[in-house]
Amino acid sequence: MTGKYNAMLDQMVRDYSLVTHGYSGAAPANPDPMFEEKRAKCPLMHGDLLQENGIPNMADYMMTGRPVVTLYRYNDIH
Repeated sequence: MTGKYNAMLDQMVRDYSLVTHGYSGAAPANPDPMFEEKRAKCPLMHGDLLQENGIPNMADYMMTGRPVVTLYRYNDIH
């Protein structure tokens, strides 16, 4: 039973790694400096920050070209 269980866990880890790799995009490992720079210019961005970094998202999943806005911090605009 243990061998079969370990094989199932190994497969689950491989599957999870594939999904995780697909969502990693091109964003830096530490995005804080990028956020700080962008926030200094404006507290929100006209455009999709995730898409800009190659990260899949649902903001315009049908690719209709609808406007997308990225808000960096709620407190910056409230």
